[in-house]
Parts: sequence; structure tokens; C-alpha cells
Amino acid sequence: MSHTGFWRGTGVMLVAFAVLSVSQVWASSESVLWSFGGPGDGKNPYAELITDWKGSFYGTTLNGGGNDAGAVFKLTRPAQSGAPWTETLLWSFGGPGDGSNPYAGLLWDQQGNLYGTTQDGGANGQGAVYELSAPIEGEMQWTETILWSFSGPDGANPYAGLIWDKLGNLYGTTKAGGVNGKGTVFELSPPSTEGAAWSENVLWSLGNGSGGSPEARLIMDSHGNLYGTNSGRGIGPSSGSVFQLVPPAPGQTQWSYREIAQAGDIRTAPCTFGANRLAYAKGDLYSACTVRSTKSRIFQLTPSDSLTVWKRTTIWEFGSQGTGVDGVNPQSGVIADPEGNLYGTTVSSLNGGQITSDGTVFELIRPASDQSGWEEKLLWTFGQTPGDGLNPYSSLIYANGQLFGTTANGGASGAGTVFSITP
Repeated sequence: MSHTGFWRGTGVMLVAFAVLSVSQVWASSESVLWSFGGPGDGKNPYAELITDWKGSFYGTTLNGGGNDAGAVFKLTRPAQSGAPWTETLLWSFGGPGDGSNPYAGLLWDQQGNLYGTTQDGGANGQGAVYELSAPIEGEMQWTETILWSFSGPDGANPYAGLIWDKLGNLYGTTKAGGVNGKGTVFELSPPSTEGAAWSENVLWSLGNGSGGSPEARLIMDSHGNLYGTNSGRGIGPSSGSVFQLVPPAPGQTQWSYREIAQAGDIRTAPCTFGANRLAYAKGDLYSACTVRSTKSRIFQLTPSDSLTVWKRTTIWEFGSQGTGVDGVNPQSGVIADPEGNLYGTTVSSLNGGQITSDGTVFELIRPASDQSGWEEKLLWTFGQTPGDGLNPYSSLIYANGQLFGTTANGGASGAGTVFSITP
């Protein structure tokens, strides 16, 4: 039985060899759509954007807003090309019992409501899951509902965003808390009666031999298996792992946890996963990790038909060219286009082997055959012009032939930006 089609999406099995190609700087252009940090504005966005059918963007900032505890913003596309974008703050965190300081991005439902997590705040001060409901006709104000406040044993401090299943349940991770204090994987189920409380089920408490401290969003395959990355190990090395969480068999209640890649398995050297999320492309999983301050990797995981044995391949090493210009220290993973090419960001840059704190946007071009290597295009190096952003911690989104993302720092006020890249 082939694994093709197990994922929510289709793909053809393709195995790439670890043949590395030379990176090149590409003639791309960048536009800063918004600079954060004005009076009452959000500051320091760390998460990816989402978009609506009108081409507006939505996201979160870690700091700033009315209470300096982070915010949710909307960025509206101008009616005329070249005119300024318009920002609206939909919510400022930090009120009594509210969540605060969201690292994570947002998630839509079919009614246009937004969902996310905050690492702090909530009823117990250990983070929360929230819903922002769109204004009803004739109103302008979005309304917030705290769906769950973490308390410690059930998890604490969620850094990652949420995903849906087809039944309307939410899934996510916490970086801390749980039975072993190393974080959890949780499920939140909506009430059967409107207005009643959501219920939480801790699917797995990390640590005690399994990985721990997850920071990145989960993904789910069509069988309901969950996949994610740990930024640390439960015991031993602290550089992380990739895990698979399998739903209970019929008549059972316990999920099964399996680590499908450990940091030392990615070409043997420890490779810290951090907040790098997984991406699916052409039947395989892809993500990024950092070996040391001047060297990072993009790796590929190819499953067997049973999804129990995974082949690990390094497809790109940043900084392997020695004296060239390249990125380093990816913190968001990658995204894939329909052809299986990968796009991502790095928080820092390399120039002549020296690390600089500005960051890059890159593309990895899939090989035409399994006998050739992946090719990197360096689409943008930040900090080249006054007012440019710095340090993109977010992953990218692709819309209308352009790439969009956020930088945590830089911009006109030093508090981060929303940017677009035209390849």
C-alpha cells in the first residue's frame, strides 16, 4: 500500500539525493507593506500571516497593542496599486483574564472567526486558546472568547498555532506543563450546545524519554495522525526531534507516540529544531534545523508504506559555500509550491563566513531528476535599505505570485514589518 494520498493533499513519491548545489543571489524585489510600532500599534510579529478572499492579511504581534501585551491586526490591500496599505487592530490582549503575548499565528473557521493561542495570560496565567468573532452586521468591534485557559498539568505556555480536523476539533501543543513539565499535545472539542464550554483532552504529555518543548504548529494526515517537532529532548541531548502521534485503535483510548527523526540522525551531527514547523510536499515531510551559529540544514523525511520507517536526507546546507552570501538559523520551517519547490526564511545571514543579524528569504528548487541536487535562490537579504525589516521568524505564504511574511524587528520604528517579495 502506497503512502501517496495519506496527506491532506496529493503527491507523487519523489526521493532526492543529498547532492548540494551552489546558491545564487536572485534579482527579486521587496516592499515593506507595514512598519509596526506607532502609538498603540502592535510590535514584534513572530508568526506567519493568513489571508482572506479580498487579499487582506491577518496576523499577531508578540508585544504592543493597547495593553503592551500583543495584538491581532488586519492589513487591508489598497484599492489602487501603489497606494498605502491600511492597518486595523482587531484586538489588544492583556485585559483581566485575557491571554497575552501571542507567538502563534491565526486560524480561520468557515464563518470567518479567528482562532489562536497566547503563551501567557488566561485565567491561570499559563496561556490560553482564544476565538475572535467577526463583527455582526452594523457593528465594527470584534469580540473575544477564551476557549481554554491552561493550568499546568494540562499544559502551559503554547507557542504554536492551531489546526482543525474535519469534525471541528482543534489541535495544538504547549511548550511546558503536562505530567513531566515538558509540554503536551492537546485536543479541544467544541460543545454540543452553543455557548457551553469547550473540553480539552491531553493526547500526550511529553518528556520522560520522549521529546519535549514543542514550539511549532502540528500537521495532520488523512488518517488523523499528527506530526510535529520538539525543540528539546525529554532526557539527554536538548536539540529536538520530529514526532508522529497515532490515534487510538478501535476500542482503545491511548494515542501512540513515535519519534521518526532525532537531532543526531540528521547527518549525525546534533541539529537544533527550535520552532521549525513541518511542511508536506510530493509525499514527503520537510523542515529545517541549525547545527551551529554558522551552519543550518533543510532536511527531507520520506516514509515507508507503513509510515513507521522514515528515510532522512539533508537536501541543503546553509553556509556550505564558505565565502558566499547565504542565510543561517531558520526558525520557521518551509512552505511548498505545487511543483514541490520550497520557500522559507532565516533569522540571520552569512557574508564571507561571518554571521550578521539581518536575515533572508530563500527558495529551494526541486531537482529535475534524482541524480541532480537541489538549487538555492537567495531571494532577499534584509537590512539592505533604510526602514527594511530584520529577523524574519515567521514562515511565508504565497499569494498572487508573491511571497508575504513578517519580520520581528526593523522597519521605520524598529518594531517589525509586514513585507512582500516578488521573485
